[in-house]
Amino acid sequence: MKILFRELNSVDKITSIKELSSLLSENRLLKEKQDFLRSIYEREKQGNTLIAPRIAMPHAEGVSVRKTSIAIGKSTKLINWNDNQFVEMVLLVAINPAEKINNEKLIRIIRELGKEEKTVHLIDSTKTNILRELQKI
Repeated sequence: MKILFRELNSVDKITSIKELSSLLSENRLLKEKQDFLRSIYEREKQGNTLIAPRIAMPHAEGVSVRKTSIAIGKSTKLINWNDNQFVEMVLLVAINPAEKINNEKLIRIIRELGKEEKTVHLIDSTKTNILRELQKI
């Protein structure tokens, strides 16, 4: 599984998702960026993707994903996620359902991020530490 990082310039959900989708696309992790974006937007309509205070995890799976991956975006500004719910970090998850081993690792990462002390630590960490922490899981 590939884990990428980008400092975000966005202050809203849609722009953040587009920024991180571009990062995945630039690294050839998506087959079709527009199809992936449509899948993400459909999933966002189904319910809230906030996973912890200050962290959102929009996600989608399907044929538009070449390799299961996470694009992490961190912002120095608050990102308006859902009607005045603000986040500082976005983990955009692209899932290729055929990749069993990578998807098991992804599940371990999500479980770990469900622990508030872990998420607070990640938000306050540097890019290098964030990537190192997630790779260790």
